[in-house]
Amino acid sequence: MPATCSRCRSAAAEVNLPYAKLRLCARCFKDFYTNRIRRTVEDFKMFRSDDRVGVAVSGGKDSMALLHGLKEAFPAAEFVALHVDLGIRGYSEHCREKVEELVEMLDVELEVFDLQRELGFSIDDFKDTLYRRKVCSACGTIKRHLFEVLAGRAKTRVLATGHNLDDVVSMMLNNFFNRNWSQLVRLKPVLEPLMPNQTFKVKPLIKTPEDENLLYCLYSEIPFREENCPHAHLGRLRRNRETLEYLSKDNPNFKYQMLRTFLKLIPILEEHIEKPKLRKCEVCGYPSSSQICAFCRRVKIVKEARTSGNKGEPRRDGKKFRLKNKFGRCVFLTDEGCKIYAFRPEGCRLYPLVFDDSLKKPVLDELCPYREEFDIKKSDLERLLRLIEKLET
Repeated sequence: MPATCSRCRSAAAEVNLPYAKLRLCARCFKDFYTNRIRRTVEDFKMFRSDDRVGVAVSGGKDSMALLHGLKEAFPAAEFVALHVDLGIRGYSEHCREKVEELVEMLDVELEVFDLQRELGFSIDDFKDTLYRRKVCSACGTIKRHLFEVLAGRAKTRVLATGHNLDDVVSMMLNNFFNRNWSQLVRLKPVLEPLMPNQTFKVKPLIKTPEDENLLYCLYSEIPFREENCPHAHLGRLRRNRETLEYLSKDNPNFKYQMLRTFLKLIPILEEHIEKPKLRKCEVCGYPSSSQICAFCRRVKIVKEARTSGNKGEPRRDGKKFRLKNKFGRCVFLTDEGCKIYAFRPEGCRLYPLVFDDSLKKPVLDELCPYREEFDIKKSDLERLLRLIEKLET
């Protein structure tokens, strides 16, 4: 005999939620889903009822479920769908089509940034640059910046993104194991603006498992993209997710326990982590830790690759020094910056640096495509930079 819904006690249960000890019918599941979004927004004070909220929508199930769920949970609020057309052949057209369908269904405003039309290149063009094996990394930098641009155009105070429970816990674990504390802190539910006149970034789905976004889309008949990005690849975050799923088999609450633990850790880390000194990028005017921000550097690289065939790779004709320490590092200094090759027993790791003209020394490129491969202690890096300064003088 089929189980009945734990809420209405009349309809047949279709969804099993072990972590909540609930079996729900389709209608009660949709109510449960939107109520959780409402509670999450209210608990973390993500936005006010009179705020104009921008919602980043890619066309995927997470962001599409977010926009629909927010509209259901806060019918009186004003939402604006923000979409970046990445110009990926055979993929971006499909995504944009689905976004336009949902916007028409919900009767909400839509702001689109067409990368090819407005900047003259597409994400596909990164295949001809040094990011050819790290297209996802370059794409992430481009999207983060352009969603901020769209939020400014739409005059929204808050930008909501579709990061779900699985996304956040996976990234938290990755940053924790790599001792990347500053990036771990940035995964909190509400991220304050880096500078005045920027948006608050919020994650209303931070307590929502990924598979429930798919169920909500199916039950609510929400259009969403059915194709995978051709540049997507299985990386470390995907392996972390597989580990999470394995650990959740015997403990359905494991992901929520991890989230609660990290949310308690973040305030402690904030007290001890020195905030980066920011300035305005000389090209676009947005916050940056260096003269030219990561977005503008990548735009320059891809445009040069399109016009001259230069892939943006640093030249190897600079001075070469071998720094004598326990890792046996080799440093290549060039006009554009330098790259450090750290040779370890388990293999070679790459630590890109950029030259900061204001500080007159090389600094770690915080947003480089090899960021997830970093495995270097801050103390080691500081000693390394001091050695480089001595070599340059």
